Amino acid sequence: MLMPSVLLRWASRGAAFLLVAFLGLFAADTFSGPGDGFERVRDAAMHLLPALACLLIVVVAWRKAWIGALAFAVLAGIYALWASDRPDWVLAISGPLALVALLYALAWWKRAKA
Repeated sequence: MLMPSVLLRWASRGAAFLLVAFLGLFAADTFSGPGDGFERVRDAAMHLLPALACLLIVVVAWRKAWIGALAFAVLAGIYALWASDRPDWVLAISGPLALVALLYALAWWKRAKA
């Protein structure tokens, strides 16, 4: 069964929001380590940057799904190259990024052409 374009559009957005939440979870780890309050907040802010970047992509790609497909695919490729010595990291981070990119690409492909 083929998915309607509206369902694909919302599936890509929903998956992207889940990805943002998943990436944001890594910031919680900073509060268990050593350091004072300022260092912990600074470290949490640094760990939230990837999640905020993905959220910005979702906002920009809200109407233009091809932007989301391209941006998330580029991020998946960059992270895969950067962490190529850690295949478990690549699978955990680049995998969801590539999945979201695929959903955005399908949403763009199946969009209603006016």
